[in-house]
Amino acid sequence: MRLYERLAAAARSNLPIPDKGQKVVGGGGGAGDPEPLAQPVGDDEQLSPVLVVTRDDAERGDESVQDLLNRLDERGWFSNSSSTSADLEAVAEPEHKQKIPKIIHATWKTDTVPVRWAEVRQGCIDLHPDYEFKLWSDAASRAFIAEHYPWFLSTFDGYTYPIQRADVIRYFVLHHFGGIYMDLDIGCRRNLDPFLYFDVILPATIPVGVSNDLMFAERGHPFMDLVIHNLITFDHSYGTNYPTVMFSTGPMFVSAVYGMWPKDVDEGVERQVRILPRRWYGKNAPVNEMHESYFDHFYGSSWHADDAGFITFLGKFGIALMYVGLGIVVLG
Repeated sequence: MRLYERLAAAARSNLPIPDKGQKVVGGGGGAGDPEPLAQPVGDDEQLSPVLVVTRDDAERGDESVQDLLNRLDERGWFSNSSSTSADLEAVAEPEHKQKIPKIIHATWKTDTVPVRWAEVRQGCIDLHPDYEFKLWSDAASRAFIAEHYPWFLSTFDGYTYPIQRADVIRYFVLHHFGGIYMDLDIGCRRNLDPFLYFDVILPATIPVGVSNDLMFAERGHPFMDLVIHNLITFDHSYGTNYPTVMFSTGPMFVSAVYGMWPKDVDEGVERQVRILPRRWYGKNAPVNEMHESYFDHFYGSSWHADDAGFITFLGKFGIALMYVGLGIVVLG
C-alpha cells in the first residue's frame, strides 16, 4: 500500500497504521491506550506505534491525496471551534488519575531570564509551589538532544533560524518528561492542577489551527511521538523566515500534525488530544470571557506573535497554505 493510501486509510478509520517507515516496538499498549512509562522516553526502543510520514516514502496520487485532505477537513482540522470545552470543565476528582506531571518548561537563550519575564515566571512559581520549573537554554537544549535524541541532532544543528531550535526543544522535553510548556510571556492567573488529568491539551488560535506557545502533555504520549518524528519530514524552506519557521517547526507545523492525529469518534470514547477553549487560554478571547482565563499574555518573548502582517496573511490564506504544506509532505 502506498504512503498516501495509508494516510487516507488512517484518516478514514481514525486509527494509526503501523507500516513502512515506522518502527513498532515495546510491549505496551497501542497509540489509543499507551501503558504508563516508568522512565522518561528517550530512544526508539521505548516508542509507541505512530504514523510517520517519511519523505523517502512519498509517492504521487492526486485523487488519494485529495481524499485525505477532504477527510481531514471533515474532521474539523481547519476549524477554530472549542468543541472540547465541555470535556475540560470536569473538575479533577480523587478517583481520576493524574496523567501530566507537575513540571513547567520554558526556553530562553541563556540561563538568565530578563527581569520582565522573570517577574511573569515568578507569578507562576508562586501559584504552583509543588511544581518543578525547568528553563532550557540554547546550550542545555543542544546537550539534551545530543544525549537523548542523537538521531535528531544533525537536523537540530542544521536549522537556519534559532527560533526553530527553540520550537523543537519544547516538543522533545514534553515527549521525554511530560508536563506543561509555556512561553515566558505567558503568566498564570490560576493554579493549573485541573488540566493535569488529561493526555494532551493544545490551545486554539487564530486565524487557523493550534498554537505551540502553551502545550500540556503526558510523558511519552503517542501524539508527541508523532510530532517529533515528523519534524524531519517538514524540514522545508518556504522562501522567507516566517513561513519557513511557522510550517517547519512552529504553530502551523503542530496544526498539520494535529490534522494527522486520529480522532476518536465513537460515543463514550475519550479524545486524547483536546483543544483548550479561548476563554481559558485568554489570547484572542472575547472581552466578556476574559475573566475565565487561566493565563495572562504579555507578548514579546514569542517570536511567532511578532509579525502582524504575517498573521494577517495567514488569516486570508492559512487554510490554503495548510493544503499546500500537506501536499508538499505527501507528494515529496
